[in-house]
Amino acid sequence: MTIKKKTTKKATKKTTKKRVKTGGRKKGTPNKSSLQVKEIAEKLNFSPFEVMALFAMGDWKSLGYDEEQYSEFDKNGGIILKDRITPQMRLDAAKAAAPFIHPKLSSIEANSKVTLSPGEVIAEVLNEIEGESDD
Repeated sequence: MTIKKKTTKKATKKTTKKRVKTGGRKKGTPNKSSLQVKEIAEKLNFSPFEVMALFAMGDWKSLGYDEEQYSEFDKNGGIILKDRITPQMRLDAAKAAAPFIHPKLSSIEANSKVTLSPGEVIAEVLNEIEGESDD
């Protein structure tokens, strides 16, 4: 009885050349839905950043509220006054608006060689100070 070995062929990857992009939307061109949203916002004179800023400042009048607080009934039938714009809402709005004003800082790595000892640095600084005081 002879046993035949099964041989499997290894899949070989063909080397493919990258194709150059031809046609399509140019880089930076907004798609139709983004353009429509922008046009609607402009027609309504609406700025999401302004809304975030108004919430962050707690400006309930500019946001269209009639009163700063509203009332609700509790379980016992008592009346509870609640803020229309809560401190948490203000904090969330400030967090959302912050990146528009203050960009995130990225960390950098310093690759430098120190060639002077601490004593030599102090001596140089003292020499510079003495040179300035002579003026």
